[in-house]
Amino acid sequence: FGYRANVTVRQQRSTANQTEEERTAANEQRRQRMAQMRAERCAARLEEARLRVRQSSAASDLLPLEENERMRVAERRPQETEDQRRTGLSA
Repeated sequence: FGYRANVTVRQQRSTANQTEEERTAANEQRRQRMAQMRAERCAARLEEARLRVRQSSAASDLLPLEENERMRVAERRPQETEDQRRTGLSA
């Protein structure tokens, strides 16, 4: 607890001593850093999804047609709900 409190106090003092321009610049840097992190996370999720599709398509070649379709529908449902949650839409 003590370490976090000290960090917070240091940040508050640092912010109090900054000029408006310095604060604006720091906020912009923080915003850009967060945007970069979001982009990297998104790219990682897309890459993982591509790998899953590649693995599932390789495995699905071995399955009968009906079972393959059932698996595709089952995989689509969680993805749709996650996309809806992310965009704020509901079914």
